[in-house]
Amino acid sequence: MARIITALALSGIIAFTGVSAAEGPPHTDAGKGGTRLTSAVSFVPMPPLTAATPLGRSIGGMISAEFSFDIPDARLRARAQAMRPRLQDVLRGALTEYGSSHYRAGGAPDPTQLCAMAQIAVDRAMGGPGVRVLMANVMVTERR
Repeated sequence: MARIITALALSGIIAFTGVSAAEGPPHTDAGKGGTRLTSAVSFVPMPPLTAATPLGRSIGGMISAEFSFDIPDARLRARAQAMRPRLQDVLRGALTEYGSSHYRAGGAPDPTQLCAMAQIAVDRAMGGPGVRVLMANVMVTERR
């Protein structure tokens, strides 16, 4: 009797959520972290990054940015995919440097300067040019 009740409850949950056992989990093409904005093969998404912005001797807020890469060369793209943790670290370093020394509290962030800093950091990590850094958005949340 308990098995029948459990089976009915599970079938009700599956019917309610619209998930079929044959379908499995929902599929995404975003890969590991990041949102896939295009179907271009050369597009490599990265997860969003966040860093603190100082205000005097305390934290003034948070700066968040979404980066991705355009890598037309397949060999370089494979190398960048293998170096994802390192590239994520250099992007976070560039965002932290921008937030702590270039951003002024209360002002609007400068995406051109931030993207240029990220490009320099990625080129240094990859050992040369070939990876184009793209930025989807940048926003600052001030502490109240």
